[in-house]
Amino acid sequence: MHKKNKKVTQGDTEERAKPSLLQMLKSFPVTVHALLFFTLAIRLSYFMAWPFIAVIMTKNYHMSPIAIGLAMTSSALFSVVLGMYGGQISDRLGRRVILLLGCAFSAIGYIILSQASGMALFIIGLMIIGVSFAWVDPPLRALMSDLLGDRRRRALALQIRYYLVNVAAVFGPLVIPPKNRCVHK
Repeated sequence: MHKKNKKVTQGDTEERAKPSLLQMLKSFPVTVHALLFFTLAIRLSYFMAWPFIAVIMTKNYHMSPIAIGLAMTSSALFSVVLGMYGGQISDRLGRRVILLLGCAFSAIGYIILSQASGMALFIIGLMIIGVSFAWVDPPLRALMSDLLGDRRRRALALQIRYYLVNVAAVFGPLVIPPKNRCVHK
């Protein structure tokens, strides 16, 4: 009897060894799935609220578009600058501590925004929300990296996270209950 000899190239063995996208997703720990889901939920709500913050600043505090832009941009810049230190602080104090502090800052910031009686307090609320993102995003990415040992799964999780943030940025402002939408007659 004749056995057929097939030439197996290195490319063929690499293709067989690579898990599919679905297999890689299934291999993620439950914590990573939860982090990805909550990234989408948090960013969706953030981008849902952001346009209304500009409207509130215009109607309640009679701020000019330039002043609104400066206030909102300074919150984002504050977040970026503190984000550089958020990862370092989470390395020293632990990821969970910084993530919990970031979530607490977020809750405090949104409570201040909802209760603000003046423009200064409203802007302080925006700055605190900037701190919360600075103290949530870098430790969250680091925690996902810690939980996913190999480079391919880690890269996939971070790409999915980036994709979900972009999806939230696109659909967040569109997710408004129908009774609250402005209808021009």
